[in-house]
Order: sequence, then structure tokens, then C-alpha cells
Amino acid sequence: MIKKIVNSIRNEVNSNRLYENVKEVSIYHRIQASTGFREAAKHTKSMLEKYGIKTKIWSYPFSGNEWYLEQKSFKEWDCKAATLDMTYPKKMHLANYDAVATSIIQKSYPVDLRNHPVDLVYLEKGNDKEYYKDWDLNGKMLFIHDRPNGYLEWAVKEKGALGFVTDVMPRRGSDKYKLAESLTYVSFWWKDEDPETFGYVVSPLLGDTLVEICKQVEAEYIKDSSKPKYPQVAPFIDSKLYAGNMEVVEATIPGETDDAILMCAHLCHPRSSCNDNASGVAAGIETMRAIKALIDDNVLAKPKRTLKLILVPEMTGTYCYLSSINKKKIKAAINLDMVGGKQGREYGPITLTKLPYAQASFVGDLTALLMHEAANEVGNFGGGMTHYTNYHISNYSGGSDHILFSDPSIGMPCCMLGQWPDLNYHLYSDKLEVIDPEVLKYSTTVGASYIYSMANLDEAMLPSIYASSHVEIARRVKEIEESIETGMVEKNVAITMLHRVKKYYLDALNDYKRFFSKVPESIKAEKKYLNRYFEETISYICDIYKATPIDLSYDSKYDYIVKRTYVAPINDLNASCSKTFEGKEAYTEFSKVLTEKKIHPYFAHLDQVEMYINGRNSVSDIAKLIFGDFGKSDIEVIDAYVQ
Repeated sequence: MIKKIVNSIRNEVNSNRLYENVKEVSIYHRIQASTGFREAAKHTKSMLEKYGIKTKIWSYPFSGNEWYLEQKSFKEWDCKAATLDMTYPKKMHLANYDAVATSIIQKSYPVDLRNHPVDLVYLEKGNDKEYYKDWDLNGKMLFIHDRPNGYLEWAVKEKGALGFVTDVMPRRGSDKYKLAESLTYVSFWWKDEDPETFGYVVSPLLGDTLVEICKQVEAEYIKDSSKPKYPQVAPFIDSKLYAGNMEVVEATIPGETDDAILMCAHLCHPRSSCNDNASGVAAGIETMRAIKALIDDNVLAKPKRTLKLILVPEMTGTYCYLSSINKKKIKAAINLDMVGGKQGREYGPITLTKLPYAQASFVGDLTALLMHEAANEVGNFGGGMTHYTNYHISNYSGGSDHILFSDPSIGMPCCMLGQWPDLNYHLYSDKLEVIDPEVLKYSTTVGASYIYSMANLDEAMLPSIYASSHVEIARRVKEIEESIETGMVEKNVAITMLHRVKKYYLDALNDYKRFFSKVPESIKAEKKYLNRYFEETISYICDIYKATPIDLSYDSKYDYIVKRTYVAPINDLNASCSKTFEGKEAYTEFSKVLTEKKIHPYFAHLDQVEMYINGRNSVSDIAKLIFGDFGKSDIEVIDAYVQ
């Protein structure tokens, strides 16, 4: 059955149409809560309706006052034009929004100093407040090499700087000069206390030129103080921020019931942003078209469960959508984010990001099975099949909309198909030429096969999924064993981690119950097999490494049970805590603990701590679960976070 689904969908999905879909979407400047995003939403709606697919646009008020689950809204932004010209020591065009939309920092406030040029001060020491304490920055623009967020409080609010020019090129190292003429996507994400400011983005190549000019002007000023001390620039941005709306596109293929399987792709990001994420949007549109065509042609049966596609502003739109639907009706989901880049040293494999341990389900192993099946693209000399497309199976990590669906308070187990590394990630150079239509066809085949298989899940599919689970269990056991060999994990800790893997896979068997009115008999046999497998495997590793499980025990003060008073993961902890006086105090104490222990929240795995707050677990229980997941936990940090 699974083989038939994959082959039927692969034969129907059209790589040329996928490429054209990417082209159509990429012409829009798709900044969250903007007129450009709204136009893109309308266009994708018309693309879907062209194929007879029922489509609607959800619209949510966004003024900065509304909350959608644990996401606070922000103002809509519109930009009609923007330029930045140097007027001294020579005339020079530095930025033009019409030509390159990422040449301004998105959500910049308006400014018009075309007839009143201002100084451009080079902050060579970066975000060093103390170094610049005696500098006069009032009324000046700042040239920096990083993002402006850390400068807002001291440079703009305290010292009166007007705005920014940045040539930031993060995470690239020696790749900076491969991308010398590209620009990084930079945006302000305004909070209530932030000052109104603006900024521009230039390429590393132009940034190097600006450094030379700044130093040249300074040298001439030292020789002759009658000359200007700084280069001068004339900024102009015709923009506005105002109470507006946020849109989500929803397409539906009706099933026999209103229980649904969901596909998600984020529609946002600057023009053109092709792999991130016009590729996912194109795949979603082609998924719906291909499945509908196969149903209409009687190649595939009408699905038992309804199929849905949502095209969202990343994260924010998903919070909105989840706040307005019956969440119990969505049984599972898949997220497509960056799925069509040309593979090579610049673009990594299509990667399956699996579920967090807190959301135990079989859907990740089904997706892995479909990836293997979809990769049977060409015959080999041995009479079997091999693949053109490189793919990879990965453990859970965050970074996109799948984290919302997979949060246990939402309860929609969701994997992600993505691609990493991506040399042009969040860059102006993420253009149409980076797209490989055949890689995109592979991703589309996997995603479409997933939602159709999940919509028609039956007992005949279970043995194949069990077999995939066995492969994935062996992969995870191998990772843990290798971590002992490399010294990354202490051997006794590894045994505790193996027990956690066992618990996850036994719990995952319970998720089948949501899809069958009567529990399949084969689940009993699978549970018996897994118990025996883990018992033998853990016993073997204990013997071979002379290891024993760690006895985790904590002070009884951590034995209190905690539950959530909210739904969905918190997007901004400070903003959520600021709703009440008690929350502000708790946040302050939490920040002190992080500072004292010198722990970054990411490395404390607090996003997954949150997933275990369910009204059944104590803080001690949560610390033990996190230890099993990652081989380490800090109960004091976890306790402060829970508080």
C-alpha cells in the first residue's frame, strides 16, 4: 500500500510545475504582517483555486495588543520606497529598496533626510558600550558589522543615534567572501519599550569599501580639523507601522471525516527567498494539486481523513491558526521548510527532523520509511534501486513551525522536512538559481505521501512502520554507543539515555490508538518485541562497558507537581511574564539563576522542559526526563524556569 502511494504520487508530481510555483511565489516581498505578504497570500490562494481546491484566507487583527495563545501581535508594516546615498567624501549609492528589498532593515520606521545629510560613524569595536561612552552619537547613523538589536538601548535611547548601516554576514566564517555581494535578511522585531529607528543592509564587499572610506575621512580630519570627521549619508525610507492584519492561507481536500492531517509551509521572508521558503510553499501547492488529480482520476481513493495545507507567516501565523481551530481534529502534521536547494557543498541533504521525546508517536518513523521509498529513483547495476537525492534522518531540533504542533499542549505530532547546510540561508542570494526542481520533487513526494498515508492509515501499513521503527531505534542506539566511545557521554549516563529511548518507543505505540477504533492486535506483539530488544541491548551494553544506570535523586522540595495554565509553547518568556507583577518578579529571579550559573537557555533545553509541564510531572520528574533526553540537566535552572 505504501509503495503504491509513493509511486503514484511521484509519477503525478511535476518538477517543472514546482519550479514555476517557486518563481511565482518568489516575486513577492513577504514580510510578516505586511501588504507584500497579503498579496502573496492572495496569489497562492488563486494558484490553489485554479486546481479546484477549496481555499480560504484567515485574517487576524495585528496591532501590537492582541495575544494569540502565547504569541503577542505586532504592528503591520508597509514600505513604498527607500534609499541611502553617500554625499561626502563622494557621491555614492549605498542602498535602494526597489532594486534590492533586503537593502533596508525590515520594519524600519520612516525617515527623510535627503536634504539634510548626517554623519556615518564607524563603530569598529562593535557593541562595546563602555568604549563609546564619551563619543557623541547624537543625530548620527552607525556603521556596524552585526545586528542592531544590542545597540537599541544604549546607542539609540541613551546616546541619540538615528539609525544603522550593517554588513552583517553571520555564521559564514570563510564563506563571507563567497557571498561578498550578497546581503543578509535583517529585521527589527519591535517591543513596546524599543525606540523608533531604522537601518540599512549592505554587502560585505560594500562594507569593506565603507570601512576604507571611514578611515580615510578620519585620517584627513586628523590632518585638517576643518574637514568633516565622518562620511555623510542621506537616508530616506517611506514606510509606516500601523494596526493591521496577519493572514494564513488554508486549503482543504475533504475526507470521509473531519479529522484531518495537516501540511504546513511558511510563506514569509523577503523577495525572493526561494529555498527559504518559496520551495516549501511550492511543494505544498503541488501536493494538493497532485493528490486531488489522483483522486479525480481514481488512481487513489478519497481519503478517510481530510487533508489540509496551511501557508503561514512562520511561527506567528501558526499561533494565530491554532488559536482559532478545533485542535483535536488535527491528528498529525508535517512541516516543509527549505526543501529544494541544489545539493552539493553549498546545500546539504533533505533532512527529516523527528519528534521531541515529550511527544511520543510513530509518525517520524513513517516519514523515514517514506523518505527511503521515495529515494528509489533509479535502477542500479545490481537490479535494485538507488537514489539521486541525498537525504538524512535527524533527531529533534527546533527552529520552525513543527515545534508548535509537536508541543504536547497542542498534541499534533509533527516532523519537519528541511535542508541544512544552506549557504544562502536568509540572504539576498537565495534566488531562483539555487533551486533544483528534482530535489524539490523528491521532497514533495515525501510530504504528499505522508499526509495521504496518514489520512488512510490502516493495519496493513503497520508492519512496514514497525520495521522502520526498528531501523530508527538501531540508529539511536548506535549514536549513544558511539558517544560512549568518543567520550561525549559517560557510560553510566548512556545507560540512562537508553532507558529513555525505550520509554519513548513504548509510549509511541500508544499513539496508534488515536487512529483505530479497536487497537490492532499487532501492537501487542510489537510491544513484546521492543521490551525484549531493549532488555537484551541494555544488558549487553552494561556488560560490555561495565556500566550501570545512574540513580537520580533530588531534594524533596522539587517533588511538587506542575501544570500549565496556557496552551502552546511560550514565544517570548519576558513578554509572557510581563502580563503580571508576579510574573515580572519570577522572570527577574530566573534571569539571576541563568547569570549565576552562566547557562544559556538553549543549552538548558528549556523549550523541552516546558513540554513536560503537564499536571502529572513534578519538577524532579522533569529533571530526570531531561537527563534521559540529553544526558544532563540542572534542577535549579529547571525549577527557576518552572517558577
